[in-house]
Amino acid sequence: MHRPTTIHWNAVKRVLRYLKGSSNHGLLIHHKSPPHLHAFADSDWAGDLDDRRSTTAYIVFLGSTPISWCSKKQHTVARSSTEAEYRAIAAAAAELNWLGNLLSKLRIQAPDIPVIYCDNVGATYVCANPMFHSRMKHVVIDFFFVRDQVARKQLRVAHVHTNDQLADSLTKSLNRKQFFDHRIKIGILDGSSILRGHNRTRESKAAEEREGFRHPLPLSPPSHPLAPWRLFASPLSLHIRFRRCTSGVALCIAVAVVATCYRSSSSSWISVELDS
Repeated sequence: MHRPTTIHWNAVKRVLRYLKGSSNHGLLIHHKSPPHLHAFADSDWAGDLDDRRSTTAYIVFLGSTPISWCSKKQHTVARSSTEAEYRAIAAAAAELNWLGNLLSKLRIQAPDIPVIYCDNVGATYVCANPMFHSRMKHVVIDFFFVRDQVARKQLRVAHVHTNDQLADSLTKSLNRKQFFDHRIKIGILDGSSILRGHNRTRESKAAEEREGFRHPLPLSPPSHPLAPWRLFASPLSLHIRFRRCTSGVALCIAVAVVATCYRSSSSSWISVELDS
């Protein structure tokens, strides 16, 4: 961007207008969602007109809650769309491995093996084909990285229709209707519901006092003073307070994990607050 033009300036203004109009939007945390890891991986083959490099994108879900996402340009030029898609699958597989290890350390057992959804038939076929395909010679490391996990039944790669590929919105520009549909499916909703949640906080506290619930429920294990979040639970609510230094990925994972573990309770809502 050492020689910006009017086209770049118009693009910047469009991004700023979108950020201003969507400042109240946020992620919807489903507390009754099962702890199942799955991801949508996609790529925009040769989408950059300057160097013809592809864009890798993936969104990882814990149940119905997105907890990790990425959109970045690939380091080398892909010679085919299958090669570009396979690199995106490999990136999503690496992220799923890390999140799976994190959940295992938190003693959360996933009900099923992780699944990566891809809209490229060729890349999906290569993942399940034990024979080394000629078009994958340039991504041999990524090929064996994914193929080894599929062979050991630690990962499954499934095909999904292009219209249902949620990571598509992270690789290229979409029309207005398709972009809004993807945003809703991902779980990004208007923040007006969050404001109603704050009002509901006051109402629930008053209801708890009327019902005599003045003490929090015991949590196991208890929150550590240096932990990035603190939990306050009662029969009607679950309140999570985060330290302001908590990263975005850690915040999403913590909320999703706590909400999933708390789904069997009688709490009707969950609130999140950033501590100073």
